[in-house]
Amino acid sequence: MEHLINKEIIIDDPNDRNQLLVLFQKTLDYFKCRDGSKLVFFSMIGSRAFNLNIESSDQDFLGIFELDIDRVLSLESYKSAMASTQNHRILATNNQISNSNPIESLVIITPDVSVHEIKQFCKFILTGIPKITESLYLDRYNITTQQWEIITKNRDSLFLTQVALDHYISTVKALVLSVKENVEGGKGRDSLNDRKNVFKQSYHAYRLLREMIMILKNKTIITRFQDDDPDRKLLLSIRQGQYTEQQCYDIISEKLKEFEVVHQQHRNSLVEKVDIHFLNNWLVSQRRQSIKESIARDGTSFSAFTFTESDNNLYKKGTEYLKQYNVDATLLYFGKSGSNLYNLIKDENNTNDQDYFGFFAAPTDQIVSLFPPIIKIDVPNNQLIPNEEYISVDLTPPPNKPSFGSKDAFAKGVLMYEIGYVMALLMNSSNRLTECLFVPNDDTSISYQSNAWIELKQQYTHFLNRNLAQQYWGLSKSEFQKITELQRKSKNGLVVMNWQEVSVKLHHIFRLLLDCNRIINGQTPIITYPSDNENRQFLISLKYPNQDITEVTTQPLLDQCKRELESTQKKVNQMKPFFRHEFLDTLNPWLIKLRKSL
Repeated sequence: MEHLINKEIIIDDPNDRNQLLVLFQKTLDYFKCRDGSKLVFFSMIGSRAFNLNIESSDQDFLGIFELDIDRVLSLESYKSAMASTQNHRILATNNQISNSNPIESLVIITPDVSVHEIKQFCKFILTGIPKITESLYLDRYNITTQQWEIITKNRDSLFLTQVALDHYISTVKALVLSVKENVEGGKGRDSLNDRKNVFKQSYHAYRLLREMIMILKNKTIITRFQDDDPDRKLLLSIRQGQYTEQQCYDIISEKLKEFEVVHQQHRNSLVEKVDIHFLNNWLVSQRRQSIKESIARDGTSFSAFTFTESDNNLYKKGTEYLKQYNVDATLLYFGKSGSNLYNLIKDENNTNDQDYFGFFAAPTDQIVSLFPPIIKIDVPNNQLIPNEEYISVDLTPPPNKPSFGSKDAFAKGVLMYEIGYVMALLMNSSNRLTECLFVPNDDTSISYQSNAWIELKQQYTHFLNRNLAQQYWGLSKSEFQKITELQRKSKNGLVVMNWQEVSVKLHHIFRLLLDCNRIINGQTPIITYPSDNENRQFLISLKYPNQDITEVTTQPLLDQCKRELESTQKKVNQMKPFFRHEFLDTLNPWLIKLRKSL
């Protein structure tokens, strides 16, 4: 690998498919993502591919690949507020991996190699990035596959769109403006190889304008220049600095005027944008084929989850909510949550307005598609929360990030989550969602649990860790701080102290601390308190205090609460840390199996 990566010249014969294949493989090896990945397209691009290279020209390459399907279906690929985009740079090289959904792009600086995962390629081609659009028209120095030929078969009618042309126009205008500013600023011609100098910018602007005129007049692109093409001679002269800066600006300005005339004549001749459904079908078909091949390789070791309808009333309730919100999904879990689950509510206060959590799995075809599923149904607010991933079909900026509503720790009513988002929340040790792993299987009055969910629950001991204990402690500490803030404001005459409200907060604090200490001792949180349980009676008395509750009766509880917070924190800090990779090792095999089953 060392003789290929971080070297200037690495391909002796770009017609040699084996040399191209080795470079592609070494690029994936460099970023540790070759296993299970498939080549879709790999090619030399840039000046050498266009027959516009000069002596100092380097080699540029572009590739499209499909990542290993298990990684695509895993938590690594789940893009949400809980799993944000990360760009990792390799120090001293500036080589970069864009790691989101799950791996989007691999970039090596020397040689200039960019390799994009097929979903990222789809995003790029939808917005008409010139470099990506040009790749559809490269006819030599490359490796192609049947999947790539499906894309290029109707490239003229599918991808030469108004959106693509607009992207070309914005790129060219930026180049022309930069040349103009450099000329007016009197910058010299010190380095012909500087990517930002006037000559190279003029060269790129003229070449792109030539392609733009072709798109409008001929409805195609010819990327490679013939030896006797006058434009080739002109471009090489520009690139080599044989014109002055002012002459370069005049040449591209004249070419821009030529384009504007052609643009006016053919303004409505292009389709508006790429048919996203064509691209989506292509993408999903590749993923489905990879899933099929993966299951075949696993043989008898793969046993798919099965899902059947249930007579359980909570199953019916959960599926009704899915139907009500037109969410096509498989119900995995639906059950009581909050005080009704804990048995911490008086009978006279037990109304039909109860709290429920539901978990569902979107169809796998949707998970791997360009139409990501909604991740949350917020029934109290009558709201569907979309996946944070934004697939643009034009050049408009993305919308504002979706609001996720109230914090899940204290949310009320019916909330339902797509299982990928559930996994992300479990990794962040959301206490109320994690509690669903500890709900008994046999009590159908409090929950419906699919066989898939029951299998995940077998891993419950992995979740009894420091992270979860820290979550319980942190929530109790936060509630206690709210009380102390109320006391401060009350002393300053800003608010009137409501001691009944304080008592309810103490109810939450003591319950959270009780469960925190159980986790510290290796026990599960108490899911449902027996009616005669001493702790239940204490918690009920705090939640429904007498009318005559005062500071005098409450202060001892506040002092006790402070002591328990301090002692519990010390015990939490002594617990063994639980790291992200341990969550992934626990959750990923189950999630991948689930996705392959649907």
